[in-house]
Parts: sequence; C-alpha cells; structure tokens
Amino acid sequence: MKTLVLWGEGGLEAARSRHDEGAALLLWDGERSAALDAAGIPYRSASSLTAGAQDAIDEAAMSWTKDWGRRPLLDGRSFRELFAWKGVSLWWFAELYLHHSTDAPRHVRVIESLHRILDAEAPDEVETVGLSPDETLLVERTCTSRGVLFHGPRRLTSFPAARKVAAVVRRSRWNAAKAIVTTAKARLAGPPPAPAEAPEPTVLFLSHAAFWRTREEGNDEYEHYFDRVIPAAAEQGLRPFVVAVGPRAAFRRRGRREQVAEWLRVASAGDPYVHVNRYSGARVHQQVRMATAMIRAGWERLRRSPALVDAFSYRGVAFADLAEADLASTMLLQLPWAVRCYEEMAAVLASVRPAVVCLYAESSGWGRAAVAACRAAGIPTVAIQHGIVYPKYYSYRHAPDESDTPVPDATALFGASARRLLVHLGHPRPESLVLTGSPRFDELLERARS
Repeated sequence: MKTLVLWGEGGLEAARSRHDEGAALLLWDGERSAALDAAGIPYRSASSLTAGAQDAIDEAAMSWTKDWGRRPLLDGRSFRELFAWKGVSLWWFAELYLHHSTDAPRHVRVIESLHRILDAEAPDEVETVGLSPDETLLVERTCTSRGVLFHGPRRLTSFPAARKVAAVVRRSRWNAAKAIVTTAKARLAGPPPAPAEAPEPTVLFLSHAAFWRTREEGNDEYEHYFDRVIPAAAEQGLRPFVVAVGPRAAFRRRGRREQVAEWLRVASAGDPYVHVNRYSGARVHQQVRMATAMIRAGWERLRRSPALVDAFSYRGVAFADLAEADLASTMLLQLPWAVRCYEEMAAVLASVRPAVVCLYAESSGWGRAAVAACRAAGIPTVAIQHGIVYPKYYSYRHAPDESDTPVPDATALFGASARRLLVHLGHPRPESLVLTGSPRFDELLERARS
C-alpha cells in the first residue's frame, strides 16, 4: 500500500519516522524545504508535480469564476440575472472581486493541484501534517471524491466561518457610515467646480489622485499615466477637465497619518483635479442606500439557497462552507461600492457635461462603472492602455455571451501585440481597438535610437 504524506509543518523526527515506515513525503510548501534538507530526509515537493501545469491550474480558476456567474442560484436564475442596477448587471463588478479578493479561486487551484498530484502519485492513502484547516478539508474531500483513503485532523466546525461572515457584515455597516461622512464633507465643500461655458468641447479625464507627480525639469504637475495627453488635448482646441478617484497617497505609502489627513480634508483648491467625492451628494447617497438595501436582502436570500453547494464546488469537491465569507464580502462590500462608483460618475457627467470621457484601467471596477454610467448618459468613452496586457489578465477576458460587459467605445493601444491578445481573450468589440502607440515609450525609443 502506497502512503502519500502531504507535509506542511511538523517535527523532523515525525517526518523521519513516516519516511522510515515507507511513506512518501510530499512537501506542500517549498519554503520549508531547508529543514528537511538539513536533516537528510528524502521528500518531493508538490510544486515539482504541478510546475508544468501552472498555466492550466490558473486557467481552471479563471474558468470557474466565469462559470460561477452563469450557474442557477435562485429560481433558476444566475447571479448575472439576479442582481442589476439601472440595467447594468452587477456581476461585472462581482466577478472581479470574487476572482481577485476572495479565497474561492484559491480553493479551485488547490483542488486542481491535488487532482494532478493524485494522478501522478496514484497513492492508496493520503495523510496531511501541518496543512491549514481549509487545505486539509479540501485534501480530504478530493481524496473521497476519488476513492482514496484519507487520514488527517478532524474536520472544521462552522464557527470560524460564522465569525468571518459577521466581520464582513460589520465592515459593510462601517462602509455605510463612512459614506454618510463623505456626503457631509461634500456638502460642506459646496458645489464642485464645473467648466465655464465655452464653444470648445470638454474632455473629461478620469484619473487617480495618487498618480499625480511633479516633473523634475519643469516643476509642473502631471498625471502618471495620461502624462502629456492632457496638455495635448488643450493644444488641439479641447478643454481638459480632470476628475480623480481614490486616496491621494499611494497604497504602499498610505499609513495611519495619511488616512487621518484624508478623512479630515474637505476640499483643496490647489489640486490639479476635482476629487470625485465632491460629487457624492445627497442624491448619490440616497441611491446607494436603496441599492445597498436591495443587495443585503438579496444576500439573505441567496446565502440560504441549496444551489450554493453546487455553485461553490469544483470537480466534485464542494467548498461552500469555506466560501460563506467570500459570498458575503462580494455582495456586501463590492456591490454597494460599485453602485456608488456608478452614481458618482453619473453625478460627474451631469455637472461637467463632457463631449467625451477618457480613462485608463477601464476593465477595473471603477472603470466599468464609469463606462456604464457614460453609456447610460449617451457619452462616448475612450480608454488608454496603461500597462502591459498579458494572457492571464482576468478583467480583459470575455466569453461570447458577455457582449453586455461595459467596455469603452474606443481603446487606444500601444501596438499590434496588445490588440492581438485582447482579441484572443474575447474582447466584445474588436473594431474599437485602435493602435496609437505610447507617447512615453515612443519618446524612450527615440532616445535609444539617437
């Protein structure tokens, strides 16, 4: 009988004992290899069995997320059909959070990896030592689904999941309280500035407050991604107007002092932009409150649906009990935020009345909300590529049935390779992808050639 021991944390003597008894040790976490190497205990690493399949494992997680939005959850309807705001499916925002900010895709990766390990090793029984409780449970269930004997610690209770869900509910209520403060600050600051009446059309640039820099040679401020595009628009007879989202301090530099300063700040006349919070007035708050109540009621219904057991499963291995907080945070944290982004953008458009909106990170949550609001207002949108497009770029992946995903009317790309990849990933409007190059990279190339 072949015994496979998935080794996480444990004493070296125990590891040596299991090896001497004939068990094969498979190191679960490669970072713990030094101790086994020093003790001279033979082992193999789990990563050595899955290294060549990592792309396939990541594809499995991305496909699972996409499929989750199509699964029937309540009354035969999917998440995409159940939850919408003003004609826009909230799935386009939920999928980003579910894939990037919850453990559910990680569970899928673990299950897929385990299946590949079991295929390669073909053990008669499997043990776990020192794995996390959720990983141990996934190993047990994967082995059971394949008829492999499993030995390991006792299974999880429901208490940790309940505590995590309660923490999400508290955080969602705290977010609602912060939204009230934002509305109060917007009222104290007064009406946001708007472009003066003029014959020139206004181009609204949607920026991020943390991405403004000061140029060394001229001491002038510029936006890190738009860079020279904003002044170039003015040179072409257009009127640039910049609205910024997000905190003013970059995430990695944002400590407690920066957070407090952000909270106390009402308005600033010296900024090269108008912050979107200035538009978060009473009407925006009312709309977000209505949406939040709808979302919370939907979550209460959905969390009790028997269909979740099948929805939160992969290759016959269920993990719905591990994903309760994932569902709660996706719905209670992400969706009210998405509605707020949509409503704030709608307020911006009503105030600024631009002829066109220019943005980057258009496939992000804020980008999708902005595009959806512009689409509802009949205002065209142009996106500018702001980074490298790669095959695993989840938010650029679109299936044939996702033609209603909020995408810009035109997207300016660095070159043909980016266009080919976006078309390959299923962009719903290939004809909207235009090649413009990148001013920054073009300048760098010119310098390199000179």
